[in-house]
Amino acid sequence: MIPSRSLFGVVSLKILCVLLLLWALNPNNPYGYYVLLRWICSATFAYLAFHSFQSRLVPWVWVFGTAAGLYNPIFSVHLDRTIWSVVNVVTIALLLTSHVAEWRHHRK
Repeated sequence: MIPSRSLFGVVSLKILCVLLLLWALNPNNPYGYYVLLRWICSATFAYLAFHSFQSRLVPWVWVFGTAAGLYNPIFSVHLDRTIWSVVNVVTIALLLTSHVAEWRHHRK
């Protein structure tokens, strides 16, 4: 089982990503914001995939691994702003859903 101190860090990272993704829905952000968003989200999702692997939450390893690849700043996925907005909202929903799933898993 993962120590509770680690869970606090995971929750903090999820909150950070949710806030950044919500702010990304603002159409007036400069391009640099989206570059920073990609770096932070990609690193966070890679860590969350690793954390899910350690917690034996295999489906979430795949979800977060895919998200890390999608937000990867080095080999960028180029999508229209409208499509990115939908992707961001879906990602927020996945982060919130994963939080509930992880909470249920650790209650067992």
